Amino acid sequence: MERIVGIGDGAKRDDPTNIGKFGIGFKAVFSYTNTPEIHSGEFHFRIHDLVVPDETGVDKCHMGARETRFIFPFDRPKKLPAQASEEIERGLRALGDNTLLFLSHNNQLRDALAQLVTESLEDVRDRGLLTVASLEVLPIDDDNLPEFYEPIREKIIEAFRSRNLVPTRSGEHRKGASA
Repeated sequence: MERIVGIGDGAKRDDPTNIGKFGIGFKAVFSYTNTPEIHSGEFHFRIHDLVVPDETGVDKCHMGARETRFIFPFDRPKKLPAQASEEIERGLRALGDNTLLFLSHNNQLRDALAQLVTESLEDVRDRGLLTVASLEVLPIDDDNLPEFYEPIREKIIEAFRSRNLVPTRSGEHRKGASA
């Protein structure tokens, strides 16, 4: 709790590779809300006046042991909810695909994405969408993917080698010996 309500005392200060090392990043939410709520483990509180935590009247959310939930009510009098939604949507859409590279726990996210993609390939095949033409959009070595995405590419290749996913001229799908 101290880290999120503090200013300038982030624990990341001594690591030049970390973002958020100045201790002010979370304060950006105050552009859209006067009272953000944080629910994590045994902590359930809202923040007012930028730095004052308050548990009064905050309902406890039922979540898993390792989950954290942020609630940002659009309650700024000078910024209507519709305007806040539009600004946030525009900002999220403008983020590059490499933004995930800077998030902590990105390997877990990447691995979950790789699993989701490879688990979906058979469904894509069964719907008639896994064709020779669809293979043309898959990444190849010459694409110079950022290192973050390489494990996803490797899982896709592994799936094509171990399962009947490679489309043939006859319309069937086979394991790719050298996919």
